[in-house]
Amino acid sequence: MAGNSRFAIAVHTLALMANHEDSPLKSESIACFVKTNPVVIRRLLPELAKADLVETQAGAHGGSRLKKKPEEISLWEIYQAVESSAAFSVHQPSLEGQCQVSRNIESVLINIQNRVDKAVWQTLRCITLAEVLQLVAGGNGDSIGKQCDEAKSDVEKI
Repeated sequence: MAGNSRFAIAVHTLALMANHEDSPLKSESIACFVKTNPVVIRRLLPELAKADLVETQAGAHGGSRLKKKPEEISLWEIYQAVESSAAFSVHQPSLEGQCQVSRNIESVLINIQNRVDKAVWQTLRCITLAEVLQLVAGGNGDSIGKQCDEAKSDVEKI
């Protein structure tokens, strides 16, 4: 089963914009780098703009660029802009009959879903676009999300 790549494409798109901060990028150029159809990029850009992550200007000399500095953009902000609030969807099982699995699976999956969503939030809120760019440039990643690790460590000491 193929996964949803909207988040990955959005991070890639914003990273490209950060590396081309001197000029706005057109959706066709972004799509070429990301290896997707320009329509995919054009559908993501309004969502990223609504989240105040990019600004877009129409016209021959237009394009899109970051609205904030890469250090000010967390991966959580990007995720929220382009993904639904849950890591996965829970279906509505049939409650008819005596099947114990059907009667209880929804509440079990919702509990698991909440735990997964919390883990995603805890991880993505601590990583900035600037840190992603550092890794792309060949950084070792030792400092990725470090501020959250330090805060967590401080809380554990109490």
